[in-house]
Amino acid sequence: MPQRKRSPKAIKAFFNLDDLKKVIFTKDDAGELRQEMRERFAAVDRELVNKANKSDLEHLATKQDLSRLETRLEEKIDRLEKQVSHVVFKEHASALEDHEKRLDKVEKIVFSSN
Repeated sequence: MPQRKRSPKAIKAFFNLDDLKKVIFTKDDAGELRQEMRERFAAVDRELVNKANKSDLEHLATKQDLSRLETRLEEKIDRLEKQVSHVVFKEHASALEDHEKRLDKVEKIVFSSN
């Protein structure tokens, strides 16, 4: 059998067993680490929710303010709906007319054949 040639670029490395213990993770270690990360994320989420709730309480509006805001939003929605319907009809008016003309032609053909 031919012998493998050793690469001149080969590097010998020696590790202490304690160093390897620091590096090697077991499945249990990975599970513990995952659980710890989940707990940290949950703690951060809880903290953010608490801050948001405090902020909401500080800026809590009265019912009157909310009803005025609701009215303004409804008016704005109505205005936007009218603008959109006008633009859509305007852009597609010629297409609608063409479609109606085709339907008229088809009706004439159908009725004339009967």
